Amino acid sequence: HSFEVYVNPINDAPFISAGQDNIQFSEGGNTQNMIFFADVDSYTFSNESPYDISALSYSHEAEENSPNILVDQILGGAGTNSVTLKFYTDVDNEDWFGAENYSITLNDNEGSGDITEVFAVTVNNVNDPPGIADIVDQEINEDSYLIYSVIGSDIDSENLIYDADLLIGDGSINLTENILAVTPIPDFVGMLVINVTLSDGEYTVSTDFTLTVNAVNDAPTVEYPLEDLIILEDSGNTIVV
Repeated sequence: HSFEVYVNPINDAPFISAGQDNIQFSEGGNTQNMIFFADVDSYTFSNESPYDISALSYSHEAEENSPNILVDQILGGAGTNSVTLKFYTDVDNEDWFGAENYSITLNDNEGSGDITEVFAVTVNNVNDPPGIADIVDQEINEDSYLIYSVIGSDIDSENLIYDADLLIGDGSINLTENILAVTPIPDFVGMLVINVTLSDGEYTVSTDFTLTVNAVNDAPTVEYPLEDLIILEDSGNTIVV
């Protein structure tokens, strides 16, 4: 005897089959990823009346209320078996890095209901060069000194290294963190050119400025002081050379 066995269909839910793992890109950049869907009911080799994938609905959304990572849908989505998404950060937020979650929701509209899968998107940190503010040219009087607070910044690090060199002129430089002290030699009049650098250990930036030392009238001095003199009473005039 022969007989037939009929397997009654039971609706299987669609699911994400590939492409949602390890989505990442570098800070300030972007990535395009193709994410694939599947529904076993659509497999022609195992279904007498395969499910028509064109009925599949699709949506995606960020899990964060105000996401730093943005997304554009490039290709695919509803009614197909894949979607191509472009993940990126806004130009005003291009220094942001970290990880945020996105979700994709599928529905075969054959009874599966909404099937949601959450996945992570990671933005990897890229070291940015530090920044140093320009220093306007300065002036001091002769036999004085300059104290100046150098303004530097780095979005990636607080471990910044300040340094300074005297390029032109005579004097000394002392730098304590970002506080610069410049002391010309005594009686110096003229210009000093100072170079200030800032480093994060990988990148170094610099700026130059001119310090003008203005002349100050110095009181006259006796170069060879006279020794005390002793003269006799009524001895007349005494000439000392």
